[in-house]
Amino acid sequence: MMKKKVKVKNVFFEKFAVEAQKLQQKQLPMILSFWITRNFDKISKEAQPYFTMKRKLAEKYSMKDKKGKFKVDAQGNYQIENISKFIEELRVLQEQEIEMELDVVKVKLKDLKKIKVEITPAEMSCLTPFLEIEGEGDD
Repeated sequence: MMKKKVKVKNVFFEKFAVEAQKLQQKQLPMILSFWITRNFDKISKEAQPYFTMKRKLAEKYSMKDKKGKFKVDAQGNYQIENISKFIEELRVLQEQEIEMELDVVKVKLKDLKKIKVEITPAEMSCLTPFLEIEGEGDD
């Protein structure tokens, strides 16, 4: 399996976290699913520092109750006191670029067309860092 160094901004991990879950629920061919899962595991590991720093940033700007505990809403999200400063710092964090090494997954266009599963553009964006689609004439 060929490797590929890929650069992504941290903001990629936000979209990835949502769309990768949906994509992994789909019934894809076993080998394709294996290589996608393998890369998703690598991407998830690379995303951990971003989400840790995002949480720390949210805690920095979170309101606290009388006991000093962070205030959260019904969904468990921090209640941010200074939203504009939080967003400003979050954007800087999201724009940081990281490099990771992924396995290149090559798929023939004709084989991709045979898959009876609909993949949304947002889900496809999770695959673009490592998926190479070969045209009809490529062998």
